Amino acid sequence: MLLIQKLLSLSLVIIFIGCAPSKLAIDEFEIIGQVLDDESEEPIENVVVYVKSIGWDCDPSTDEDGEYLVDSEECIKFKNHLESLDPKSDNILEFSIDYDHDDYEPYDESYSWNLKNTTFRPTEILLVPLDIGELCPFGREPCSNDPADTGCCKVCPPGTYWAVVNNAEVCKSTGRVIELEDASDEEYLFIKIKASKVSNFSFGLDGFSVDEAEEMEIIDWDDDTRELGILITDDNRRLEINCTISDSEYTQTIEWDPDVTKLNADNLVIKWDESNKIFKANWEAR
Repeated sequence: MLLIQKLLSLSLVIIFIGCAPSKLAIDEFEIIGQVLDDESEEPIENVVVYVKSIGWDCDPSTDEDGEYLVDSEECIKFKNHLESLDPKSDNILEFSIDYDHDDYEPYDESYSWNLKNTTFRPTEILLVPLDIGELCPFGREPCSNDPADTGCCKVCPPGTYWAVVNNAEVCKSTGRVIELEDASDEEYLFIKIKASKVSNFSFGLDGFSVDEAEEMEIIDWDDDTRELGILITDDNRRLEINCTISDSEYTQTIEWDPDVTKLNADNLVIKWDESNKIFKANWEAR
């Protein structure tokens, strides 16, 4: 009888141990990959590898061998996410990776990781080089008659046309002048500037200097109402803010996708953040 009781107790212990939840060996999990040039198949250094999923993200960069690593030591969000998983039910991890480098076309890929394997190795990524000869700085576009022979010409706003005067590029008026006070909301975007301790504002726009922007009337600043009006275009926007803060000259550039401001065109605000010493827009900006 005693033997039977001991065997029964031992069976219960075994059953209990078998039913106890197991823990993921978090320190062993890692994502290892490599990024190569599509033409030369040489490693690409300094590619930003943005790994993202629901609840976590990491952004390592590739080393001189084009390799990148995501693990619990380098990425705390990744570690915290693994710790939150239930090994019995959360055994598949879905995530995506964006690969970004200034000299290559961006690329993204989605992945599914079976966590029975502690190491995940995406296939080698081949990035396509950008044709540098066709690239132009912001505010300029490819052309064949640039007087400086750079292959890029100044982008002229609506109501003007590109021309060369005394071997210099200019944007000449077509003769149709758009007055801001008569313009409809569909032609101009209005932004409220909130910065009580900031003075002497001036603005450049879309690659044009302060003087050029004012001369072409693509921007208008009302110092009394602290409201800025800029001509609407479908291209990416780039606003250069120049001002004086505590007797010091300050310059900052804010860039954004024009579709973002279309969604909230009636309530656009740029506010000075005193704690971080920076202007912040109330829309998604870069």
